[in-house]
Amino acid sequence: MNYSERFLALNVANYHGEDPRKLLFTTVPGLTGVLMVLVLFLMSTASTYAIRVSNYDIFWYTHNLFFVFYLLLMLHVSG
Repeated sequence: MNYSERFLALNVANYHGEDPRKLLFTTVPGLTGVLMVLVLFLMSTASTYAIRVSNYDIFWYTHNLFFVFYLLLMLHVSG
């Protein structure tokens, strides 16, 4: 939709009408971005009061995923 014929260097897509799911799952920034969102979702849901009180181990292990998140962030930036 935002493909511009005048500014080809600014386009993420290679051609007009390219499937965005292809860009999302076949590029390094796309894949690492999806994985980072998943890790953040797990960390934020595990940090709710109900989960912290009922099962602290879930809270602890999901928050240790920060190291995975940090590694994905470095790969995301390099892509």
